[in-house]
Amino acid sequence: MTTTMQVEYIDVNNLVFDPQNPRLPSSVNSNNEQDVISWMIVEASVVELLDSIAQQGFFSGEPLLGFRNEKEKIVVVEGNRRLAAVKLFNNPSLADRKKIQIRNIVEEAVQQAPSSIPVLVYPNRSDILMYLGYRHITGIKSWGALAKAKYLYQLQHNLVDLEPQAQFSRLAKEIGSNANYVARLLTSLKLYNVIEENDFFDIDGLSEKKLNFHFYLQQLHTQILLDL
Repeated sequence: MTTTMQVEYIDVNNLVFDPQNPRLPSSVNSNNEQDVISWMIVEASVVELLDSIAQQGFFSGEPLLGFRNEKEKIVVVEGNRRLAAVKLFNNPSLADRKKIQIRNIVEEAVQQAPSSIPVLVYPNRSDILMYLGYRHITGIKSWGALAKAKYLYQLQHNLVDLEPQAQFSRLAKEIGSNANYVARLLTSLKLYNVIEENDFFDIDGLSEKKLNFHFYLQQLHTQILLDL
């Protein structure tokens, strides 16, 4: 069945962040707009993007991707960083960090803050996930290893009727990767979740932000090879 969608210009106030965004750490309340924006200001270079939009305008040639939820809001699955920048442009008081810098950018803006932005509206979230795989796992805007693993875990829920190896093979084909890499990511995520559930075993200074998931993934791969 062909997926139908259309580009709509949606009021910024009717756009919400994706609570299942794989990039967001568990320490961020993904359902809280203020928390998400605060994290993006520090970790996702949103201030630099805001400055670009304030000077050059919002580039409408690449719409955000989203779907309409039960509250008739559009959940933005792809484009959360751009959404954060536009929300700050319209309402700089949302910033609880870098307040002066953000206020100065807005005050000195050449362009007007857009009240609505283009969104390609899909019927549901799952229709967008395949695109994200190509873009952020094997594509031009690659995510970190932990975000990739969380994304694959979301896709895996649609394949519960298959055996694990078949799941890995199907996921690999869908994202343009290989089954061994998919298996290592998902296995590493399971072990990581145990570490997180145990509060990182009370090791001083260790947290989701400090734990090098990519290095952890490489170590697991090495151990598997040694066990063969």
